[in-house]
Amino acid sequence: MKRYLLLAAIIPLILACGKDSAPATGTPETITVDGAGYTRAVYEAGAVVMPDRHAVLSGAMHPYFEGFEMLVSNSESHPGGTLTADMTGPVYILAPSSPVPSGWHLVADTSAGESTCNCTYGSSVIAVSIFSKIVKAGVKVQIPVLEGVLPAIPLARRINLKEDSSGSGIAANEVQVEGGGLVDVRTVKRGQKAFPQNDSYLFADDAPAAVGGNLSCAVGLIDGKGVSRMRFGSGETPLVAFDVESVPGWTSTGRSFAMGALTYNVFTLDSYRAGEWIDMPSPSGVEHCPFVFGHVINVIGLPEFGDAVISEVARLRSGTISNACIAKLPDGSLLAACSGAKEAQGLSMFRSTDHGASWSSYGNYSSEVNLIENYTNLFVRDDTVYLFGVAAERKGLRVSRSTDAGLNWTVPDTDSTGLILPGIYHTAQVPCITANGRIWRACETYNDDDTSKQPFMISAPEDSDLLDASSWTATNVITNTSYYIGADRISSMIEGNAVQAPDGSIVNLIRSNSAASSNYATILHVTGTDVLSYDPASDWVRMPGGGKKFTVRYDAQSGLYWSLTNPHTEGDFSHAGIYSGGLQLSLRRNRLVLISSPDLRTWTEKAVVLENPDPFFHGFQYADWVFDGADLAVVVRAAYPEVRGLPVRQHDANKFIFVKVKDFRNK
Repeated sequence: MKRYLLLAAIIPLILACGKDSAPATGTPETITVDGAGYTRAVYEAGAVVMPDRHAVLSGAMHPYFEGFEMLVSNSESHPGGTLTADMTGPVYILAPSSPVPSGWHLVADTSAGESTCNCTYGSSVIAVSIFSKIVKAGVKVQIPVLEGVLPAIPLARRINLKEDSSGSGIAANEVQVEGGGLVDVRTVKRGQKAFPQNDSYLFADDAPAAVGGNLSCAVGLIDGKGVSRMRFGSGETPLVAFDVESVPGWTSTGRSFAMGALTYNVFTLDSYRAGEWIDMPSPSGVEHCPFVFGHVINVIGLPEFGDAVISEVARLRSGTISNACIAKLPDGSLLAACSGAKEAQGLSMFRSTDHGASWSSYGNYSSEVNLIENYTNLFVRDDTVYLFGVAAERKGLRVSRSTDAGLNWTVPDTDSTGLILPGIYHTAQVPCITANGRIWRACETYNDDDTSKQPFMISAPEDSDLLDASSWTATNVITNTSYYIGADRISSMIEGNAVQAPDGSIVNLIRSNSAASSNYATILHVTGTDVLSYDPASDWVRMPGGGKKFTVRYDAQSGLYWSLTNPHTEGDFSHAGIYSGGLQLSLRRNRLVLISSPDLRTWTEKAVVLENPDPFFHGFQYADWVFDGADLAVVVRAAYPEVRGLPVRQHDANKFIFVKVKDFRNK
């Protein structure tokens, strides 16, 4: 969160400092540099910025940029070249504090009051600062060629060096790896975890020393195979590490590193042609996953899921996508939102005018200004769009209104402008429905654990002012959220769906968690507008994936209720790491399935929408959807392997994706 708060302060400063007028929608994830003479480093205290003089950084390091990649070069070489960003926003260089590079603007450190640190070599000290300019996606920007000793240093989360002149098809300082979708990219740095989903093995100082610096590494689960084949750019030295003393065809470097009881030896190739694919060797005696090292490692050969990637986290494993929701606007376009996207802190909104085939950032919504940032859903009434949710720290049930198709939004800060209920609440991207002359939505009180979250319903007359708190009525809270279905204990009920039952009554079909099963939901009945109740003996429902978040909507054309759920994959899933005791059913989210019911009680699986056999790093979850003619338009909070490596786990989504379920009624 601190990174994004700092960025929110940096961007207005940049915009105010010069003639750049391109919209700043967030820090670009990747820049591509076309230039020669660069080597890689990481922005941190002690980083070497002029290798020929062993000039290092020290002093007041800017906290926002810690861990960013840098392209450094020898003193007085001033390689210049161009950089190109992958999205519109600010790009950065590190350069001497004075004079300010022409066309660039100082980035202030909002916590320390300045961003100046020192480049020190021998008895010489150069004050350096970070400078920025706003650029448009895909537009080349000249890297300043400076006078003096210290060259300008490009700075970004990820830097791709343009393919070198050898024609190898791979950038000079790039390593490409393949590995069946279960390869992670991690930093070889003291204190960093060496293996994904394993907290027991950390790199120490001897690991960077053994490979020649804080490189990246490609690795799989500790008891997995990891990389199956690899290739290296012309500026890379092939380096691998195994927990054995010899590797046929590879030469020992004589260096090793230890992690607890494990010792890995480092090997290289005596001769190698850049861009040539080579298989990972399989020496006898290997017990744990090998490592591949390089400056920039990209995992390739991976499938994308869904029909479009709307957005993704800015930095893998340092944030998650959540609050995925969607609405169909009166003009037929689709409006979607999520939090955790690279576009902005808080909630980001996107629009598609081609039924989900392509998406773009949309509107002027800001969680800082418009307050709602969590547990969000979009709801359309006539020509007006509403956004429901809570503010920071789960404060207050709120609703914001847009009368211009999601472009601008009201601020729900009082009981007459959208603050429906004060207090602390939990929900999700649950549907709003209009039935029996009222608008209905499910909610829960909030406590620190799921067993203390207690469901209730809110409703308002459909012709009332939805921003006026007095329009809304809340039911009682269900306090007895735990019951038994035979020997299976339902431990909590959360993230419910307001639904009109076949008899015309309003119910809350609610996710029901249990350790032994993920296949139950519960029906809570609304009487009048203020009474909510259920009978544990008769109101449980066997529902595939009912123990995980789902959205239910009724389709009058088919006469069926429809949902997308995560029925668990059968089998015993464990590995030598955080899931050594097995993967609980509630976290098996690697299948997204279309289901239907004529009565909310009997559910049938109709089609698998998304699926992968791996349940540890794949999660297609919290799907929200709307009817779009004969199709379903679906947004998904998705976790799956990508070019940058693996998500933390299946729960922690790194992608916001769109899926079209075509001709769903005939599945």
